[in-house]
Amino acid sequence: MKTLIGTVAGFALGLGAAAVYAETSTPAFEVTEINVVNRDGYERSGVDKVRESIKANGGKIIAGGYNKAMATYGAPAGNRFLIVMFPNKEAAEKNWKTEVMPWFNSEGHKYVDRFRSVSVEGVESK
Repeated sequence: MKTLIGTVAGFALGLGAAAVYAETSTPAFEVTEINVVNRDGYERSGVDKVRESIKANGGKIIAGGYNKAMATYGAPAGNRFLIVMFPNKEAAEKNWKTEVMPWFNSEGHKYVDRFRSVSVEGVESK
């Protein structure tokens, strides 16, 4: 009986810790600016696998696409701009390291003349 009570208590404690983590875990945003110079080549380069990896890592494209951004001040925006929301910074980092950079270093760089990506942690919900 003591073992059963201990097991149930341990399970409940684990669920509570997971719930607290889920509540305090802030989303992470990946803001990417790309100036694509060969759109057909870029689309055939395997970028579809990067899009699939975003979903597989819990990400969701929340803004952007081709010719969707406008610079309001400073240098002109690239012709492809994306804002992706991930559940947390670990998911964003995993996607970047395991999918985006390997693809960009092997294929993606051939079809762009400018590529910049910035990760930004979201603010805590209150």
